[in-house]
Amino acid sequence: MMKALILSSSFPYPVDVGRKVIISGILEYLVSALGAENVTFAYIASPSDIGEDRTAPCRVVVLPLDGLGRRLGGAAWQGGIRRRRALQEMMLYSRHASARLRDLMRTVCPDLVVVDTVRMAQYAEACAVGRPQSVLYLDDLYSLRYRRMIEAMRAYPEAALDPLGTFGRFLPAFARDLIQARLFQKCLLALESGILERREAELPYRFDSVLLLNEAEACTLAARSDAINVKTIKPLLRVHCHRLPRRFEGAPTYLFLGNLRYPANACSLSLFLSQAMPALLRAEPRAKLLVVGRGADERLREQCARLVGHVELMDFVEDLAPLMATAAAMIVPLIYGSGVKMKVLDGLYYGLPIVSTPSGIDGVTAVDGSECFIAKDMPSFVEPLLRLCDIDLNERVSANARGLYAKEFAPEVVLGQYAEIFGVSTRAIEPAFASR
Repeated sequence: MMKALILSSSFPYPVDVGRKVIISGILEYLVSALGAENVTFAYIASPSDIGEDRTAPCRVVVLPLDGLGRRLGGAAWQGGIRRRRALQEMMLYSRHASARLRDLMRTVCPDLVVVDTVRMAQYAEACAVGRPQSVLYLDDLYSLRYRRMIEAMRAYPEAALDPLGTFGRFLPAFARDLIQARLFQKCLLALESGILERREAELPYRFDSVLLLNEAEACTLAARSDAINVKTIKPLLRVHCHRLPRRFEGAPTYLFLGNLRYPANACSLSLFLSQAMPALLRAEPRAKLLVVGRGADERLREQCARLVGHVELMDFVEDLAPLMATAAAMIVPLIYGSGVKMKVLDGLYYGLPIVSTPSGIDGVTAVDGSECFIAKDMPSFVEPLLRLCDIDLNERVSANARGLYAKEFAPEVVLGQYAEIFGVSTRAIEPAFASR
């Protein structure tokens, strides 16, 4: 029986950010196809994470990080001086983890190795993963994401952008504080973007397949690298709850969905509240925004509190189906981004009309005025949000959204792609992933 090993920089459960959606989907696909005994999940753990209860549907192995001093030294030498590796790579490089992985490779003897993003590619390269089938999941082009962050800083100087996001847990406190300075952020992002662009172009020649969520980004990488093994992968969305019939009755209640620890979500929501919400309330005083997502900082909480009665912070919601069935629309006001946004796919699945910036809808073949509405800036959200209070229009957009999901992203559609990418038959596992 075929054996698979997945290497990641984080544990995929709970599934609370987009990258975990993809990795947990790949993991569960391989477990369903090969059996739990033939799949191993190995991930990098910071010292504070080691010892935590990690439950997964297969064997889990922890790859321990080296001490902070050694990692900082490697980041300064390889990134700042030699400019060969990005900060996010070197802050996750560990000799202890590399040695543990080599032992694991000898023990497991995997036929397939799936590597999660450029951060873990260095381990696969060092351990000569090319002998088994090797698949690198890049998620999105980080080089492109960082350039877009710089553009967003210029366009929205008032926005508080933290380029670290959840990666900040791997850095010392003084480094996290230093990176809050806007000038330093721009310099760091420019340096990281240049290094990563070179690294991304090298990687297709070191893996059998390289996967990206966004088709346009896959074409960009293929052109940069002149490689023929760059492919697009769609998320295998098994985690959706039971979908309720739409019960929209005309109330101007809107939904924002996203982890607020992720900088793009937090700063984009803040801009929407300051630049779009006042005009929306002038036009429709009953308007209300429900914000679903963990991690709002004190500044964002204060901003929401000033709109009491019109903005409700709901933190994490276990079952989104009732909200998706009754809200007028989902707002996706992202001012930068790359890849494909899982919240947009959630909206399509549930048939909730979406109003988004171009960055939010990027990578999805939704048509403005059909499956969604596209707003070029924050004030442009107001008009489509008001229009979607019309029950007939709302119903048409909802039906179109569900149709697009069924055509492009339903598990029955995606399974065939996974069989081709990973070389595993889907016949026995299709019922487990069928849409509910």
